[in-house]
Amino acid sequence: MRKSKTDLFTVIGLLLIAAALFLALRNIYMDRQAGETAAGALDVLRSEIPVKENETFREETPLYEEYEDVDMPQIEVDGSKYIGILSLPTINIELPIKGGFSYPALTGAPCCYKGSVYTDDIIIAGHNFPSHFAKLKALSQGDRVSFTDGDGNVFLYEVAETVQLNGTDVEGMLSGEWDMTLFTCTLSGKSRIAVRLIRLEK
Repeated sequence: MRKSKTDLFTVIGLLLIAAALFLALRNIYMDRQAGETAAGALDVLRSEIPVKENETFREETPLYEEYEDVDMPQIEVDGSKYIGILSLPTINIELPIKGGFSYPALTGAPCCYKGSVYTDDIIIAGHNFPSHFAKLKALSQGDRVSFTDGDGNVFLYEVAETVQLNGTDVEGMLSGEWDMTLFTCTLSGKSRIAVRLIRLEK
């Protein structure tokens, strides 16, 4: 009787180890795929987004300043629409940002969950893949972040605070008058890391 119980526990233990190994390998594979997709889109965006020199930028008034409710321009890459490039130099991350939010879309690149850089209320969601938003928690108050839209306009931000929220606290995610919020899930999936930013030189 004892031997059969021991054998059963051994089998269960081996199955749990196998399941954990499978999940770890699956996450590594998904991160690699996500990183490759993001890198490919980033290369296309860099080639298509115009570089605005400082003098040119001052001479031309951007459309979003002339008209209210202007949509952010989108650039299509492999069937997905991107609104710009997010740069996080402190953690050595640069990522393309998709214009529409959906869970399947997140596997390729972070997505605009809500808002716009034009209205100073953008919220960007990303998976906690190492190639995406896993390092968000390493950002500190005062760190600089930039966002370049499809027209080449550059928006500069500064990290104001980093908070951890309950994974189902959507109201907490949307609360506050932050110019930009970046968020991702923790490894357990039970909580979210939210980085709040303020825009510089409005």
